[in-house]
Amino acid sequence: MLTANADIISARGGTTIEITRCLVQDMQKARPAHAPSITKRAEDILADPDIEVVVEVMGGVEPAWTYIARALDSGKHVVTANKELMARHGRELLKSAEDKGLDLLFEAAVCAGIPVIQSLKNQLSGNRVRSIMGIVNGTTNYILTRMHADRAEYNEVLAEAQEKGFAEADPTADVENFDAQSKLAILCGLAFACAVRPEDIYRQGIGHIETTDIEYAELLGYRVKSVAIGRQEDGKIEARVHPAMVSLANPLSKVDGPNNAVLLQGDFVGDLMLFGSGAGKDATASAVVGDLIEIARNRHSGAHGRIGSTNFEEKPIQDVSDSLNRYYLRVTSEDRPRALGQIALAFGDNDVSLSALEMHELPESRSELVFLTHQACEANFMATLDAIRELPMIEKLDNWIRVVS
Repeated sequence: MLTANADIISARGGTTIEITRCLVQDMQKARPAHAPSITKRAEDILADPDIEVVVEVMGGVEPAWTYIARALDSGKHVVTANKELMARHGRELLKSAEDKGLDLLFEAAVCAGIPVIQSLKNQLSGNRVRSIMGIVNGTTNYILTRMHADRAEYNEVLAEAQEKGFAEADPTADVENFDAQSKLAILCGLAFACAVRPEDIYRQGIGHIETTDIEYAELLGYRVKSVAIGRQEDGKIEARVHPAMVSLANPLSKVDGPNNAVLLQGDFVGDLMLFGSGAGKDATASAVVGDLIEIARNRHSGAHGRIGSTNFEEKPIQDVSDSLNRYYLRVTSEDRPRALGQIALAFGDNDVSLSALEMHELPESRSELVFLTHQACEANFMATLDAIRELPMIEKLDNWIRVVS
C-alpha cells in the first residue's frame, strides 16, 4: 500500500514513509523484490536511531509487549494491530507514550479497515456514548452466514472456513469469542472512559448453535449472529459477547460473510453504523497506513501524543445475571396431558413471561417446543431453565439463545 499509493500518502502526510527494516521469523521465505531489509534480531530495529516509528503486527502479548515498551523507551512512535495486547495492557502503554510525547496508535486492532477507534477518539468525543453493539469477528460471522444460507451444521462450515482461510487451524480464539472479548474491552474503554479488562466481559462461543436454531430464528423474524454489546447506565458498565437472535429490523442482521459492523449510540449524534471489511491483509494495511499518516502529520506539526489514554475511570461491571434480555428456548418433550401447562407454569413461577410458541410434532409421541420470552432478568431465566429440566416429561433441553432487537 505504501508503494502503490506513495504519491497520495506523501501529499497527505507531508512526508515520505519508508519501511527500512522488518523483523521476521523465517529469513528464507520468498518475498517480493521491493521488500525492505529483513532481520531476525529485534535489536536491529529497536536500537536504530534512524528508525522513527515501529509497526507491530505480530500478535500475542509477548514478545510484542516488550518490543513496544522498548520502542517507546527509545523515543519511537508505535502503530500496532494487536487487540489482545491493547485490551490487556493498553492503558499503561498509552500512558507511557503520553508521558514521552509519543504516538501509540491502534486502529487496526479492532475491525481492521473500519475506522471505529478514530470515530470514538475524535468525531464522537463530544458525545456521551450510551451503547455499542457490533459484529466484530469475521470468522464467526462467516460461519453463521454459511449455516443460514446452506443449512449446514457448525462443524461442516467451520472446516470449510478453515480451508478458505477465514478460520485459523486452531479457531478457538474466534469461535469461542476470545477475539471479540478483547475488541469489546478496547471499545468500551474508549466509549465509556473506563478500564474494562477482557476477563470482565461475559463470553459465550458459537459452537452450540445448530441448524434447527437457525431455521427457527428465520421463522420468528430473526437471524443468529455473534454480537458484542457494551452499555453504560447509571455509572455501571454492561459488557458481553455471545450469539444472539437479532431482529430483522436491526441492520446487524443483514451483515453477512466475513464483514464487520458496529452500531454506536451517542446522546447527541444518535444512532451511527460503521460497516466494512473487518479482517484481511488489505483492510489491516488500510488502518495501519492511516495511523502512519497521522503520526507523520503530528510529527510535521509538533503535536505528538495529542490523544493518549482515555480509559482513566474505574466503573463497576454489571454481572450478566443482572442483565435484561429476551430469550429463545427449544426443548424436546414427551406428549403428555398438561405438559405444556407445566412448562408454562415454570416460566410464570420465575417471573418470565412468554411472547411466542412454536410446536413441531416428532416421532414416538414427542414434540419439539420453541418458546420466545418477553424481556426478563437473566437470573430468572436461568432459574426457569433449572425448573424445566426437572419436569418429568422433558426429554432434553435442546438449546437457548438470547434475543436482541
